[in-house]
Amino acid sequence: MVAVDTVAPALSSAFAGAPATAPLANGGMWASGGPAVDDRGNVYSTTGNGTIDTTAVPGYWGQSVLVWGPGTPLTLSGTYTPWNYCQMDLNDADLSGGAVVILPDLGIENTSTPHLITFGGKQGNQYLVDRDHMPGSLISRPPCSFSPATDRSLVPPGAQPQFDQAGPLNVFGPYSEEYSSLDYAKGRSTGAFFRAADGSNFVFVTGSSKGAPNAVQTVPPCIVKLRLVTVPGQPAYLAVEASENSFDFLSPGSPWVTSNGADHAIVWVLVANVARATSLVGPNVPHPVLYALAPVTLKAIWISTPEMLNVGGKYNTPAFGRGIVFVGTDRIQAFGVRPNRRSISVRHSAGK
Repeated sequence: MVAVDTVAPALSSAFAGAPATAPLANGGMWASGGPAVDDRGNVYSTTGNGTIDTTAVPGYWGQSVLVWGPGTPLTLSGTYTPWNYCQMDLNDADLSGGAVVILPDLGIENTSTPHLITFGGKQGNQYLVDRDHMPGSLISRPPCSFSPATDRSLVPPGAQPQFDQAGPLNVFGPYSEEYSSLDYAKGRSTGAFFRAADGSNFVFVTGSSKGAPNAVQTVPPCIVKLRLVTVPGQPAYLAVEASENSFDFLSPGSPWVTSNGADHAIVWVLVANVARATSLVGPNVPHPVLYALAPVTLKAIWISTPEMLNVGGKYNTPAFGRGIVFVGTDRIQAFGVRPNRRSISVRHSAGK
């Protein structure tokens, strides 16, 4: 008989992003990708909306990116909060719709901001922040603003069409301050980084563009390829490189890129195929669809048929290992990737 240590691990540290007694909307950390940890041991998380009338309240961190230094106890070491967090709080437009992606070192010879994070949110914006110089206070969020030009992320040069002035990049639109929750939301997923053979850096993002600001109907584009633009001595910024303009994804999960280094890359997206507010119960629920896309054009290499996958959850992502793609629905289903001369053929098996 082998002795088993039954001592439960003890809680070593805890942190409340919004220490308040309100029963709802208190800076929840529920992003699709969870927390991220960089090579120095810093931990990053986005937070959701908070209650209104919490502007500049010390220790109240709804609608923010929070960074904790390595080790214990959890000690706040950096923050970022979008310029319009008051409007976001009012309309349930959670920043935590997407998690933080820690980008690889871009090289100090290429940009003055080689260490970056990127993340999205329900409004369909994609943000880029210098993680070496997190722009927020360690005490409280900044005063509310109605000018996107006051945002302290790394914004593209020139005026953004949705703002008619400088501001963060809106990827999935049309941009709205009012319609950004439930089926109006434009994004609840986390981007995927890829470095091409020529050294160019890209982020693939998924979301749900809408036919109008107050519409729930999803229209293309729903997957977009962003370029990390770098100029020596200047801050980096994001720009749209390509988009796929035929797929109208309903509740897409986070994209993933598989490759052999820079070669044989495939962008994978698991799409629930149902709206955010639609039930998953009953015989007539649409089945999810798995897409394999070409990284340059975002055109489909392969798409699963409706009968291949069983009903699962929303905003799910596949997992990968040794040439196998695993999809969790009401069971685990696996797809084997086999390169041939003309295309990617996929071998499928499933088990409960």
